[in-house]
Amino acid sequence: MRVLFIINSFSFGGAEKLVMDLSRAIAAQCDYVGIAALYRVGDETEKRLVSQLAAENIKTCILGKRAGKDRVSTVRKIAGIVRREKPDVIHGHCSVPMLMGKLAGLITATPVVATVHNTRGYSETRERLTGWMCRRYVSIGAAAEAYMTDTLKIPRKKIVRICNAVDAERFAPAPKSRGFWREFGLREDLPVAVNVGRVAPQKNQMCLLRALAGCRDEGRPVQCVILGGYVENSPVYLRMKAYIEENALGDLVKFLGQRSDVAPFLTNGDCFVMTSFYEGFSVSLLEALFCGTPVVVTRMPFVEELEEIGHCAAVIPQDDSEALRDTLLSGTVCRPDEPALREIRSRFSLDTFARKHLTLYRQLC
Repeated sequence: MRVLFIINSFSFGGAEKLVMDLSRAIAAQCDYVGIAALYRVGDETEKRLVSQLAAENIKTCILGKRAGKDRVSTVRKIAGIVRREKPDVIHGHCSVPMLMGKLAGLITATPVVATVHNTRGYSETRERLTGWMCRRYVSIGAAAEAYMTDTLKIPRKKIVRICNAVDAERFAPAPKSRGFWREFGLREDLPVAVNVGRVAPQKNQMCLLRALAGCRDEGRPVQCVILGGYVENSPVYLRMKAYIEENALGDLVKFLGQRSDVAPFLTNGDCFVMTSFYEGFSVSLLEALFCGTPVVVTRMPFVEELEEIGHCAAVIPQDDSEALRDTLLSGTVCRPDEPALREIRSRFSLDTFARKHLTLYRQLC
């Protein structure tokens, strides 16, 4: 089996992280696994990820596409890779990589698979015009699948559901490390909430900041680390920094950027907090559950899928900072019970994820 993945960039975004985990999981059973990233980031994270993947015999390339430009030349580059490496399947992840993969597959007569990773941000028109180029779509859960059929009008018969997954070896319950938070300028005697996600409007971290200000005003401060990329001159980041300064939260909130070592933060944190307006099926939240970390999350369709397994999280209304404040102050955010945790680790394991993808690829060949 030979597989070429198309992603946006070499970063720790949810989709990109999944592709890299999947590549590692199937590499031993494939003659060739390649990952082509459309955009060059140019940071140390990109260099480290490319180096790590190369050491695991996964071929990588960065196509250098510019945002909104270079569509034709990028398709030609992907087609060149396909002619050289002769993959059995091209698998595009997220909107633009899906389109590039479809066009390259059409040119080279290679079967194409596309994964929709969210419940917003894709184009019905694009899917209507290009969907015939795609042999199968992968949905990451029931919420994403409903979006695909109802909004994007993708025929259900073309969709295969393969829920997101986590590497259980890297994310597992572990004892807290004494002095862990001091390295990041936080106090050991105050609780720490962990937020994992890029600083962006979708993630709505302003709700978290308002809740932290409320906790501080009640005389029971809660600290927070935000693990995710941010652009220093972006409106959302500037608004958050201004709010932190105006409300004297500087000692309580730390932006730590993208991290490859998320697991220790989850196991040492007092809770994981997700305030997103929408998510497809959050890998970060699954990672927190795998670590046994108490979870607070805003209500989203994919959360309801998890709640069907058992009581997994404290679920609050969208953009309700008072509810989040009260939940953080209550101290009653419980860890998932053992039966639910076992079911989650079984259902969303990386082994199952890899096996289902390989089965799909072989069917197309």
